[in-house]
Amino acid sequence: LYYIMYLGHFELLLLYKCFYYATNFHKIIFIMHFSSVLKEPSLAHPKKYMQ
Repeated sequence: LYYIMYLGHFELLLLYKCFYYATNFHKIIFIMHFSSVLKEPSLAHPKKYMQ
């Protein structure tokens, strides 16, 4: 029982770390995308230029 509780806690911690790094990764991607959009306005509206 204690082992299962410990394992669950460890998995929760791992999930939290994964989620934390994933959100930070998304923030970095968003910042990179936003800066590229500022450099090239055509990237801001890809649908308009695709049609």
